[in-house]
Amino acid sequence: MALAERVLTPPGDRDRVRRPSPRSRSAPRTGWGLGTPFLLLHLSVAAVAFVSWSRVALVVAVLSYLGRAFGITAFYHRCFAHRSFRVPRPVQLAGALLGAAAAQRGPLWWVSHHREHHRYTDRPGDPHSPVVDGFWYSHVLWIFDPANGPTDIDRVRDLARFPELRFLDRFEYLVPVTAAASTFALGVVLGHLDRGLGTSGPQLLVWGFVVPTIALYHSTFAVNS
Repeated sequence: MALAERVLTPPGDRDRVRRPSPRSRSAPRTGWGLGTPFLLLHLSVAAVAFVSWSRVALVVAVLSYLGRAFGITAFYHRCFAHRSFRVPRPVQLAGALLGAAAAQRGPLWWVSHHREHHRYTDRPGDPHSPVVDGFWYSHVLWIFDPANGPTDIDRVRDLARFPELRFLDRFEYLVPVTAAASTFALGVVLGHLDRGLGTSGPQLLVWGFVVPTIALYHSTFAVNS
């Protein structure tokens, strides 16, 4: 799910595939948890033909991409999945919010799948391996697979002890929807304050949220595929 790193697997595990016990997983879900926003955003990007563009919209698009990419790479990946560094709890929450705004589901789900990926890298059991499953599955189709819907809580016990992270995982749409609404509101406010900026709510929603979210999806998934 970001930056290809290989975690050494004990010799005894290399020829054995162990999927988590159903009891260790969160309530079962379909594979549409990430697939639904993925499809909707790809459909809505056609709106760029109707909202035009502005310098403000392009700047917001770049900042939106970079900020949420930092949340995914620095916090979801390095801090949470690999425990490469520790931060105070308020900073941890801020990083989790940035990552959650990328609409790649909650931190516990993301981390559990990334750890699963490292445990079985390019072998059966890897959620998204181009070697085992091919390009299209490893790039995007894996997010529609119901087998990848649940969160393996046993893999993220270190994070599950924080109620705020469990909350973000349970209400995974809350932060992305809030981010989208805030971007729309910013466009409305800027459009009223200075018409010369040539921006509006719909324009910033498309350029400031939809376009960078799609770009971030594919830049993240490209590491898998």
